[in-house]
Amino acid sequence: MKTNYLALLLLLCFACTQPTATDNTTNEQEPEIESSAQDDVSEDEPEEGGPTNPASSDGAVVYVTHDGDKYHTADCRYSKTAHAVKLSQAKADGKTACGVCKPNSKTGEKQVRCSGKTVEGKRCSRTTADASGKCFQHRD
Repeated sequence: MKTNYLALLLLLCFACTQPTATDNTTNEQEPEIESSAQDDVSEDEPEEGGPTNPASSDGAVVYVTHDGDKYHTADCRYSKTAHAVKLSQAKADGKTACGVCKPNSKTGEKQVRCSGKTVEGKRCSRTTADASGKCFQHRD
């Protein structure tokens, strides 16, 4: 008799927790936030003294952690908890380049592989941002 009672109790609990086809409400309700203080602030204009989006401004974007002294590229393994800032701001704060991802002052520039040939006749493996497409060793 006790097992029948427990089975019935479990069935009743399970049935009560399942939403029905006619039930349009969800278990998670969004809390209502009174935004009377925020009504006068435009969403397009940043607040004075508030954080700005460094990606929308000019300059290279690097990533810095809260307590670190290095700046990183977006795909560096050390930039998981980092936030985006401009490169000039990171340097002004005394941050130095990461030794793993090696972001440089020309982070935004596209680098290509050197088109020069080595003594063995193989293509050079260095990268360059020079307009000639050749690294420092193969420029004439």
